[in-house]
Amino acid sequence: VPGGGRLLTIIRWAVAMLVITLLLPPGTAAAQQLEDLLSRFKIVEEGDRRVLEVSLQDILQLALQRSNAIKVSKIGREIAHSALIVAQERNIPTLTTKLETGRTLSPFSSTFAGSNFLRLSRTEETVISSEWSRKTSSGVTYGLTLSEQRTSSETLNIANEGDAPARDATTASRTISSTSLTGTVNIPLIQDSGPEVNDIPIRQGEVGVARSQHEVRRDELVILGTVATVYWNLVDILERIMVEQESVKLSERLLNDNRARLRAGVIAPADVKVSETQLARNRQTVLQFQLGALRIEDQLRAALNLEAIEFGYRPIDQPTVRKTRFDFKELAEKMFASNPDLALLNTTLDSNRYDLVEARNQESTDLDLDLFYTFNGYAGSPIGGAADFAETDLAGYGATLTWTLPLFDHVTRQTIQQKILERAQIEVRINDLRSTLSVRLQSSLRSLRLAEKEVETAQISVSLANELMSNEIERFRLGRSTSFRVAEFQQDAAEARRLEIVARVNYEKAFLDMLLLSGDIYTFFELPSGS
Repeated sequence: VPGGGRLLTIIRWAVAMLVITLLLPPGTAAAQQLEDLLSRFKIVEEGDRRVLEVSLQDILQLALQRSNAIKVSKIGREIAHSALIVAQERNIPTLTTKLETGRTLSPFSSTFAGSNFLRLSRTEETVISSEWSRKTSSGVTYGLTLSEQRTSSETLNIANEGDAPARDATTASRTISSTSLTGTVNIPLIQDSGPEVNDIPIRQGEVGVARSQHEVRRDELVILGTVATVYWNLVDILERIMVEQESVKLSERLLNDNRARLRAGVIAPADVKVSETQLARNRQTVLQFQLGALRIEDQLRAALNLEAIEFGYRPIDQPTVRKTRFDFKELAEKMFASNPDLALLNTTLDSNRYDLVEARNQESTDLDLDLFYTFNGYAGSPIGGAADFAETDLAGYGATLTWTLPLFDHVTRQTIQQKILERAQIEVRINDLRSTLSVRLQSSLRSLRLAEKEVETAQISVSLANELMSNEIERFRLGRSTSFRVAEFQQDAAEARRLEIVARVNYEKAFLDMLLLSGDIYTFFELPSGS
């Protein structure tokens, strides 16, 4: 049927979409993402398999979007941002309102009881107050308290022990409303004084945000390096499969030629056995490589979080030797500026600096000054006492200077010493990492140069091996060689091509390592950076 192959491909594509619809409910984010994914790539048929044709750039972009490890890191970054907001808003003003009511009884001294067994003063009191306070970054805390107190009192007499109490008719009950407005200030003079100490939670929050960003970048580089390596491993093994398949075809032709020669009585049966053995060995190698390719595809599927849908992968990028020359000094500057592990150590150094400031603050003398001033007023009606606030004779004030001196405090001193030693340890680790990175960059550039030469040498070896194999096949056809010799040259040619593939893949891996070290992998592949 004309166009039958195209129709079969469309039918299989429809079946694949039906499977997706059944596995993932329509409208879900996962289903939408998967549909978008499949629409981005070309799907081809290889035998009974559906295969996605993908470039390395597409695979790396997909890894950044779907990697669970990166998602976890980004959630951690959001947590760090929330912690920073909490630290920034820690000094928000507070307003506290209280309502209190109660009754108290106080007996008079028996000396003044007169003819009564006991005289009591009964007081009923209701207090409502509102307190507003705020702490500043300098450590000063100030506040205002507005209080309204209503008090009524009367006298009760108990004539004889065991009698019921009776109100004293000679003392009338009176209700007094007292209003007060109090301003308070707490000033730390030495310890806990100044923004450098009081803003440490904010600085630590900023360090946490920076640390989370570097962790996202570190996890991204790990995922990108892993996925790119798997991609080139897949390229490697697929090219080896192609080499072995060509060897199979060549072995089949030689076997057919040998069988024809055997029937003609030109060669011995042993020569046919040699060809059959070589063909079986080539077919076995193809099967081994195909199984290895499936395993690499599983690794790629797991890294991309696509285990639900089983598609094969066909890389469309081929290993390419680039003639670009790199400057070590320029790459080293980029590496030191962008390396996430080095940046994480620097954030640890910043955190240690703030810890040291806090520890030294605890060693300082604790000297605090507390001030208050209260406006008082009294009246028979609520809030009426506020009219007396202008009367300075009714105002109250006070000042308290508190000096707390820690004696024999060895803990704080040891804490300071611990932070100093930790700082020295971090600085040594930073220097060691910088040295390690420099050596790794030198090794990467050296490997890149050697890999380039290795590719050139391998290509020459492939050309020579193919020429020798062709000559030996021609000698065999002229009756001047044997099947065993042809099989040897065939193996040599296949091995030369395998080594050439390995050399080109090794060059790409060395180039990838250089991109990862310098941080240029984002710009080279036009990738978005989540950090």
